[in-house]
Amino acid sequence: MYLLVGMGLPLAAQEVTPELRNDITEVVAADVAGRLQRLGRGLGDAFNRQVFVETLAEGLRSGRVAEDIGGTRCPMAADIANGVLKRFEPRDFDVEHALARIGELAALPAPVTDEEKEKQWAAYMQLYDRMAAAYRPVLRLREAEKEKQILAANRRRPGVVVLPNGVQMQVEQGDDALADINRGTREIGVAFYTRTTRKMDFAELPEPIRRMSEHIPPARSWTFWVPAESMTRLNAEKQQRRAEEKQRREELMQQLSGPQQNFYDSQPWSSKKRRPAEKAPEKQPEPMLKIKIWKDDANAPVQTLPDVVQDML
Repeated sequence: MYLLVGMGLPLAAQEVTPELRNDITEVVAADVAGRLQRLGRGLGDAFNRQVFVETLAEGLRSGRVAEDIGGTRCPMAADIANGVLKRFEPRDFDVEHALARIGELAALPAPVTDEEKEKQWAAYMQLYDRMAAAYRPVLRLREAEKEKQILAANRRRPGVVVLPNGVQMQVEQGDDALADINRGTREIGVAFYTRTTRKMDFAELPEPIRRMSEHIPPARSWTFWVPAESMTRLNAEKQQRRAEEKQRREELMQQLSGPQQNFYDSQPWSSKKRRPAEKAPEKQPEPMLKIKIWKDDANAPVQTLPDVVQDML
């Protein structure tokens, strides 16, 4: 999948276009300039603008999230720089142009009337929505590439077993039954994932895991990596099965009653006949799912297994 830009050279879909790069730069500048204006108004003479801007510039130019913002000259600016670098890949926006635009936007007078505020907000949201719509697919494709690397590295790790449907599994030795689980953690994706620790039972596990239960031994805990391809194949099988069942029903009805045409479908005013075909939106790859599950027992706490995601990234 490629996009043609510039002088006709191909740009990989995992990379941003020049237009998207400009939009990200403007979003960064607008966000930070707004924060800068509010800090200036709130702190008054106590606000050292020069130190703030210098610390912000150092953080953005480094391209790395600062682990100790308290050790910087201006922790507020370091925290804002961290927020930008967590939201956007450093290679995806023009740092120097963003810094220049921050100065320009922060120097503009703040909107006074409600109408001015609404107009400024509407313009920003239009910019942000356009940027987000183009940026999310790029991030998802990059994440899919990282998932492939992680799954490949997993296959080389001792103790990781690949089940017949592609789900990867690692177990902690024990004799608990999979059906008796009641605790679990769930991680979605690689670059941006959420984790929850909560009660979990067998019925809540993804279907690719439940279908492989006969291949899953008793253990103290189980860790599964469910590739997007496993769920995609499962959904395709379900759709194929539904289509075959529908075809069999239609053939049976035709045998029983003969070919018939629905009265409403044959009328010129039929909405079914006049409704234009809608193109299905292009589906983005689903994120990989990582689940760790166990039977809760205060006398035998579950060992935390090495996390291949952290090893890789």
